[in-house]
Amino acid sequence: MIVIDELKRKVESNSLEVEDIIDLAVANNKDSIDFLKNSIKDYQWEDFLEAKRSNKVPLATWSSIVIAYLEGGYKSLKRYVISESGDYLDTSRFVIGVLENIKSRETIKEIINLFGELLLSPNIDYELSKKLIKAINLLMSFPPAVEVDDKDKRILRFFIHKFLSFYGDEDGCRYIALCALRGVGNSNSIEIIESYPKLTGSYKGVENVVIKAIKQKNK
Repeated sequence: MIVIDELKRKVESNSLEVEDIIDLAVANNKDSIDFLKNSIKDYQWEDFLEAKRSNKVPLATWSSIVIAYLEGGYKSLKRYVISESGDYLDTSRFVIGVLENIKSRETIKEIINLFGELLLSPNIDYELSKKLIKAINLLMSFPPAVEVDDKDKRILRFFIHKFLSFYGDEDGCRYIALCALRGVGNSNSIEIIESYPKLTGSYKGVENVVIKAIKQKNK
């Protein structure tokens, strides 16, 4: 209960941050479920729609997604990702924001399950695709990097290559895509990287770093 007591102190001092809520999912802290549910009501935390108007942090949305994960695992997140009509929901970006912190092979597999259509066609939602690529980078390029089987690597690599085919001419998009290829790239990825002009400015030199990481990973 020490964690819950600390969270209560943060709430009461108005110092609770989104990272504190996400950490509960990372730690699989099921003891926090009632605390989060009660806090949403007692402190009138706002969801993302209300927060857009008030310019506050949507703690209710973050908490609801963490509660869903703690109560039902990855499968329970689907209702926050895709609508009955098959459209990606605004809350899907919050789901990615939680999952990118849970480093496991299962997380990668569930990302593939939850965002399968986007992985095939990143142009469905440009902003969501960018967020997903950043999540792949966090999960698979930074220690402790998640290791997955070749099938899942191929799926993620296809997604990043496809994203580059749509948006690679824009330096910022190319940068985030190249960084994510460190964890899933192969020789074909290197050819794609070398087909583009060299990045400049704050992105200068990233191609060499990425190619070196890909070669090292595929030894």
